[in-house]
Amino acid sequence: MRYLTVFVTLCLIGCSVSKQVNEAKEFARCEFHIRSISQVYLAGEKIDGIKSVNDLGLRKATKILTAAATGSLPLTFNVIVASHNPNDTEAGINQLEWILLVDQQEWLKGKLDQAVHIAPDSSAEFPVAVSVDLKQSLHGKTKEALLNLAFNLSGENQKQSDIILKIKPYVEMAGKIIEYPGYVDIPFTAENGKVLPKKN
Repeated sequence: MRYLTVFVTLCLIGCSVSKQVNEAKEFARCEFHIRSISQVYLAGEKIDGIKSVNDLGLRKATKILTAAATGSLPLTFNVIVASHNPNDTEAGINQLEWILLVDQQEWLKGKLDQAVHIAPDSSAEFPVAVSVDLKQSLHGKTKEALLNLAFNLSGENQKQSDIILKIKPYVEMAGKIIEYPGYVDIPFTAENGKVLPKKN
């Protein structure tokens, strides 16, 4: 009886591992796009819907300009990723690794430590929280260039910022985290208050 229990347990573990591997493969085959960039904060001040520092009040503008002129210019925002699973089996991951590129320059890397599951022929969304010090990440850029980039991300500047979010799925198998080979690229452009698919 004990051997039967061990055999059944091993079979269940094997089935679970196979299911997770298949879900990760299906996840990589899903369709992704950026629904929005939201909660954009520059030097602690919210700039969603703001075209430039000149459109801010005196207190906020002074705070941001002072930060830009000194040693730190923190920028935080959320990238909302929309996904669609066109397949007839569930897609899912335990976590994912991401790389953010802005105007063909790599900004930073991070991880999303949460499970994402997408039912067959269904859609889902998940947020990627980004936090970066512009002065450290883009060392050598002028103050004006840093500010323009931040307001481009808010979607209200007249200029465009080409952005690519690269994601790599991870699954947990037998207590170990296994990475998917390669990244899935999600390109998009922020322009005039909208997030648009990047044109080929």
